[in-house]
Amino acid sequence: MEKKRLDLNLLRVLSVLLKTQKASEAARILGVSQPAVSRALNKLREYFNDDLFIRTRYGLMPTEKANEINKYLPKLLDEIEQSIQEELPFDPNNSTFTIAIDGFSGNILAQEILQEVLDSAVNANIYFLSWTNDTTNKIINGSIDVGISFYPIDSSKELRQKKLLDDEFVLVVRKDHPVIQESIDLISLTNWPLSTMLVSNWNEYNSIANNIIKSGVALDIRIRSATLNPILYSLLHHDYMFPCPKRLAISLGKSYRIIRIEDNNFLKSAPLGVFYADKNRESKKIKFILNIISRII
Repeated sequence: MEKKRLDLNLLRVLSVLLKTQKASEAARILGVSQPAVSRALNKLREYFNDDLFIRTRYGLMPTEKANEINKYLPKLLDEIEQSIQEELPFDPNNSTFTIAIDGFSGNILAQEILQEVLDSAVNANIYFLSWTNDTTNKIINGSIDVGISFYPIDSSKELRQKKLLDDEFVLVVRKDHPVIQESIDLISLTNWPLSTMLVSNWNEYNSIANNIIKSGVALDIRIRSATLNPILYSLLHHDYMFPCPKRLAISLGKSYRIIRIEDNNFLKSAPLGVFYADKNRESKKIKFILNIISRII
């Protein structure tokens, strides 16, 4: 009896299960339900005539057969993905572009990216999503094309990362703020309320507030927002200060000015990066988006 052909999507499920060894984690990465992963695993077991994984209290333990398959599977999947990408036709006008971008960068780059895409492909569909804790997994599994955020990110080799530019944190205040100096030290900074932006992957170790706190200085952070408008309101109508990348501060206009933060040994730089799936490195669509981002940076 001739053996049925194996669905490529089943091989993708197997690859993720071999990496995570947990059905729930594999489902999260693949963007499907856990029962869907279980059904895929049953089909894989039938095809290979092997259990492939033994359930333990710690997760799924690969069988000898599964470990043998894993020696060849990553390279095989990569070759298949590249072959598919090379053969797929690409028309920007009939394409949908999904771009994840963090709160800081979105306020600077989203409009410029939109303008460049529409100049080249007026009928394209474009989705801008907020960067979340799940964004890197969604880039890897293909539900998000490209991400833009702080660089680098701790992730697997399945995620390609490229630094776009270097930057630093500064403080933004309204033009007539009581602090008239061009710079402020950490001790003086404690006398003023802060508005801060919530950005998913700018983690505790790298965040400006936590790095200053580690120095023993207690900041007065009163407003935390995932969007920019509440922060700008607090700056214009009160004596708040807003720590943000310099590239964003410059873009805010003449109603605001920049104050440099002294004692920068306590602070981290804020380089910006672009992120996409390694398996899509030859994708015409991904190259189209990357070229646009390179032109506007």
